[in-house]
Amino acid sequence: MATHLGAAIELRADDLKKSDFNGFDILYLEGYLVTDKELVFKACSIAKELGMKIALDLASYNVVEAYLKTFRELIENHIDILFANEDEAKVFTGMDAETALYRLSELCETAVVKIGAEGSWMKRGEEVVKIGTLSVKPVDTTGAGDQYASGFLYGMANDEPLENCGLYGAILSGKVIETSGARIIGDKWIEIRKLIKEIRTNN
Repeated sequence: MATHLGAAIELRADDLKKSDFNGFDILYLEGYLVTDKELVFKACSIAKELGMKIALDLASYNVVEAYLKTFRELIENHIDILFANEDEAKVFTGMDAETALYRLSELCETAVVKIGAEGSWMKRGEEVVKIGTLSVKPVDTTGAGDQYASGFLYGMANDEPLENCGLYGAILSGKVIETSGARIIGDKWIEIRKLIKEIRTNN
């Protein structure tokens, strides 16, 4: 995979205005943006000033490796919710996925480590939750990480239990890999809404 940052490559810290953040609860950052440290830290500063939560996805193990010092500074000072896959977590901590979860949770409010077909681990305070995956027919894994984050943050934004957040993430990431490309299309949204409703009913 070759990452294409698109319009983000043109964005500069001076382009950010407080009014752009009004009305939102969570700022979600992709780790690829850490290459522009001034931009990322200004975005975090504005978000914190407005009382927002800040979520970060580490994005890629090689980016973490190349910008490890910046990631440490960013996470320790600004990040509330951290997403990492097992490779990214290992580069950042030098530990296996489950052990890395505990280390990452010392640096932020909520830590999530995704372990592919085995699901994900999440920790907030003393609460630790393990979530499995949907039974799906995988076609293309593109977009699975971002869709997981969107489901998880949807749950967080609605003040739902940590387990629900992880289940929503598993649902969205599971459904996107059943299609080609990074977008969930068509009737799959009907299936997603049905599954989310069932979880809320049962919990």
